[in-house]
Amino acid sequence: MYTKDIANAFAKFLDSDVKGCVNIATGKGISLEDFARKFAKKMNAENLLTIKQELGNNPPFIVADNSRLINEVGYKIQYTTDKAIDEIILG
Repeated sequence: MYTKDIANAFAKFLDSDVKGCVNIATGKGISLEDFARKFAKKMNAENLLTIKQELGNNPPFIVADNSRLINEVGYKIQYTTDKAIDEIILG
């Protein structure tokens, strides 16, 4: 989740009457490898990217349930992964 979405979602949550745990997340998973590939492609630097696979028991990605954020807090996610990368690159 892009930092601007995190900050806005957190502010909306604090301004709401919702109690308890709320996952501030997109509800969609992306691996670090896929994120790095998207970023490198947008920078025309795919040839500079080297992906090393590490052995381990960690899942490739974790997807948080953001239903309380969307349905109870009423937050609408503003940034897709591509839009966030574009903003990071272009400023």
